[in-house]
Amino acid sequence: MQLSIYNNYYSLDEYPKLVKIYDTIYENFGTKPKITRNRMRTSLHRLNNSYNFNEHTIYTKIFGARTHVTPKEFIDCCTDYFIREKHRDS
Repeated sequence: MQLSIYNNYYSLDEYPKLVKIYDTIYENFGTKPKITRNRMRTSLHRLNNSYNFNEHTIYTKIFGARTHVTPKEFIDCCTDYFIREKHRDS
């Protein structure tokens, strides 16, 4: 996911589809897309179970009102957050 966020951050032209993200990870790390998908979903399971607006304001800053974050939303929201924080959107 870090590689995907990094790639999105530095290439603002368009956000790739999730399949393209899996392919990029496969090319760089040799991990099959199915395994990558399962690992991403598993890693987000804890975030989705602990998501609480009142306790963790950083969640709201990054994900807004979403209560169940998918891998694609996670990558897109984190990229957007870093762009806003580094003032690259102006």
